[in-house]
Amino acid sequence: MCAFLYSKVENLRVHFGLFMIVILPPLVGAQQISSVSPRTVIVGEPVELEFTGKNLGFSGDGDLVILASFPCRQEIISEEPKPPADGLGAQPRNKVRLKVSLKEDVQVGVGWLRLVTSMGITPPILFLVDDLPTRKVEPTTRRHDSVLLDPPLGIESKTPNLDVHYYKLKARSGQRIAIEVIGSRLGEDVDAVLKLLDASGRILAASDDEPGSGKDPRLAHVFSKDETAYIEVREVRYQGGKFYRLRVGNFPLPMAAFPMVAQAGIETSFVSVDSSGETSLSRSTRASGLYGTPSRHSLGFRGSEHNASGFVPLRLVEEPQFIEKEPNNQFSEAHLIESSVTLNGRLQMPDDVDIYAFDLKKGQYLHFRPFCRSLGSPSFLLLSLQDEKGRILASAGEGNSVEEPLRHVAPADGRVFLRVSELAGRGTPAYYYSISAHIQATPLSFHWDAGKAPHLTVSGQPGSTVTLKLKTLRKSFNETIGLTPFGDRGDYEVFGSSDIGKEKGNFDFEIHVPEAMKPGEWDLLRLRASYSKEGDTPQEWTDVLDFTSAFQNVLPNILFPPVELINRIPLFVMPRKIEVFLDPISGKPGDVVEIKVFLKKKDKSFRFLKPKTSWHGFPQEWKVPVKAQDLDEEKGFSILKLNIPKNAIPGGEIVVSASVLGELENARYMRVFSNKVTIELAGK
Repeated sequence: MCAFLYSKVENLRVHFGLFMIVILPPLVGAQQISSVSPRTVIVGEPVELEFTGKNLGFSGDGDLVILASFPCRQEIISEEPKPPADGLGAQPRNKVRLKVSLKEDVQVGVGWLRLVTSMGITPPILFLVDDLPTRKVEPTTRRHDSVLLDPPLGIESKTPNLDVHYYKLKARSGQRIAIEVIGSRLGEDVDAVLKLLDASGRILAASDDEPGSGKDPRLAHVFSKDETAYIEVREVRYQGGKFYRLRVGNFPLPMAAFPMVAQAGIETSFVSVDSSGETSLSRSTRASGLYGTPSRHSLGFRGSEHNASGFVPLRLVEEPQFIEKEPNNQFSEAHLIESSVTLNGRLQMPDDVDIYAFDLKKGQYLHFRPFCRSLGSPSFLLLSLQDEKGRILASAGEGNSVEEPLRHVAPADGRVFLRVSELAGRGTPAYYYSISAHIQATPLSFHWDAGKAPHLTVSGQPGSTVTLKLKTLRKSFNETIGLTPFGDRGDYEVFGSSDIGKEKGNFDFEIHVPEAMKPGEWDLLRLRASYSKEGDTPQEWTDVLDFTSAFQNVLPNILFPPVELINRIPLFVMPRKIEVFLDPISGKPGDVVEIKVFLKKKDKSFRFLKPKTSWHGFPQEWKVPVKAQDLDEEKGFSILKLNIPKNAIPGGEIVVSASVLGELENARYMRVFSNKVTIELAGK
């Protein structure tokens, strides 16, 4: 089975459904991957990955798909606990071994993966696609006991507590060896230091933090003679148990690519850039965004003299590219930008400045998103938007936030200037930057509070609603907008109003899970905002959903999460856990009647916390309480007492229903609707 993540998906739900077992076991707890070994797949080679965690589906049910940023095939090799021989009484998996293979044209670099099982979707983990083979090597903490390596190879290990790891090399005169540690780039809490030593312990080369690899060290050395050398790896805090992958071979160590971004779907030529700003290797590629939208990818460089690739991060954008041209240090030299583009440039010397001009109309929304540190550049950009007299209208980059965006609403017609500089005034040919410049930008966004959903998904049974707790962030935009949820399946219906006015700062947004969706199916929820007012131009903005803060609360070590992981919420359809129903009643005008709403759990182990009942369909004159009532969890029902108005017309009838909203364990809130019943008004 293939797990492809591109816009023209041979829909994963279709693939997944082919292997669906009709009767699914109960859903329990949150799904979680605690470890994966190895942490790397090799291009063109099958590899066995062992996943350990919690509630990774049910042993023997056959329902398991890798959802990843790279196309792959997988096959279940073994499971723990073992599947029951009779197929009955299956237990949740806590370990599964998969045979995984990739095509040879898959791009090397850091990606991500999740597991989709009959119990839900796991949180994402960062993962490496490499062209260096992985070898099992037991590192030692004593130099003279170290194991001799035969490069090229990759080694996966964990740092020793209060100690260092050693590896041995036999080098030839003129031989070039590149060494790097990958750990922080995979979202691990590791800060490694790397040294290359000669036989006497003298340091030949050393590395700590590096532009292009962050906290992951890397170095290259050309030996001047035949000799024995040693690689030393340690955690800067001397903390043990921290994962790292050591790559040893002859591969390039590019700091960044230029340009550092690519327009999705367009053939782009790149060159590799080292820490001095020099360029060497070049290549061209056409990168398509995941799910048809821009995302973050990696780009590999490899020359004919190399036995493996070096890779750098690359971001895809929607806008065309614009390459700066010097001189552009003064307002009079500024490039005039007439449409949304991605600006690419570099600050070539200390106190260098680049300036771009924009002619705006009153009310235009500007959004400048810088890319530098996340893509390998050492730059820390300072952005300043100024008018023609040099007065500062808005600025960004002076705080502690890396790659802080700049937003501005034009107060009047006129020309403004974007001034780009380095915060500390630094500059060399290596100080590249890219800025996504939208001159008709989205004026608002919605941040999702994941709450008690550490797996960053929402779950609901068919016909129920799932609740997103949202916060509106507006940029001088006070109009009411229509908010529509949508996914690969199409648009979704909203329970309640989809109109969001400026008074809605924090609010609950309830989305119907279609009755037609089957347990085990899933989709990726996004949000679309639309604005239409008489006399104004209708507008629509997609991808207004953002939950970067929620993502980083769950996965704090991933500093620059891939875009597709922070603007799509996986929706998973669980089997029916509870039913809500009413009994038909009748009464005469003026009578006091009772309506009882029952909640029945189909799975006694399922937890539906703090349920509250709401009523629907009553005429306003009946004065039925609008506020939700508590439902007694032990009794399993709630009672509404009401007076049938004396002026109600005998012989008539009204149709009413109820819903129960409760908190799902580990998955936020779900609302379940009752059957509709008729209240008959007796009498003549």
